[in-house]
Amino acid sequence: MGDDLTVAIVGLVGAVVGGGISFLGQDLIDRRSRRARKRSLAHAIASEMEAYLDLMERRGHVDYARDVIETNSKGAKRIPKNWISGFEKTANPFPVLHATLPEIGMLGSLSSDVARFYSRVTAVRATIMSADEGNFEEAHPSDLAHIFQQELDLWLTAVSDGRTTIKALRSV
Repeated sequence: MGDDLTVAIVGLVGAVVGGGISFLGQDLIDRRSRRARKRSLAHAIASEMEAYLDLMERRGHVDYARDVIETNSKGAKRIPKNWISGFEKTANPFPVLHATLPEIGMLGSLSSDVARFYSRVTAVRATIMSADEGNFEEAHPSDLAHIFQQELDLWLTAVSDGRTTIKALRSV
């Protein structure tokens, strides 16, 4: 009976130790997987943000906005038209964000910086599309200058903060 008890105890201890090692191994694998997913997510979002900012820079949107503001400031009404093409109006400008939105919290404190960037850019884009659709036709030039100056200021903040966020995302 003593040998049976010893075998049972050794078997039980072996099972507990084996189970513990298995649990720790799985936990290690899960942590590595989460870190890899977080890094992948951060880099994908950084790439999308960077691509969007670079596209807008190549198109000279800031200079165009400054011209619109200056013209309206001088009292001559100028409403930007066709600033965003018809195709782009209906296309999703941020497919990576939309595809990964449920996981954005994985980025920790960076998730608020990412959300702030996208909300700012989306707000500016909505104003541009609204102007293109004729929603400012009745506005006075001074009001247009003010509206577009606010949007330009918001855009420049989004660009500056966005570039900082991109660097932080790339370091994840």
